[in-house]
Amino acid sequence: MAEDLIEKIKEAEQEAQRIIHEAEAKASHLLTEAQESRNRRVEDARRDGNRIVKEASERASRKADKEIAKLKKTERARIEAIWSHAQKNMDRAVECIVEGI
Repeated sequence: MAEDLIEKIKEAEQEAQRIIHEAEAKASHLLTEAQESRNRRVEDARRDGNRIVKEASERASRKADKEIAKLKKTERARIEAIWSHAQKNMDRAVECIVEGI
């Protein structure tokens, strides 16, 4: 009877050890899966962040290009107006010189 009880206790201890090992293995597996999931999410977030930055940079570049083109057009018009004015002044200056001679 005592031997049966001791045997049952040993079996219970062995079963407890088996359950502990299974639980540890399962916990380790779940931890690995969680780490892999986290790594995937971090990589996805990094990829999304890079895409967002690239798109924002491209939009800013297009906007800057439009603004530059607009400024060039405005400045070109100003230069042409100044050139035209200078040309008229040159024509008047030549007329004044010719009249003076």
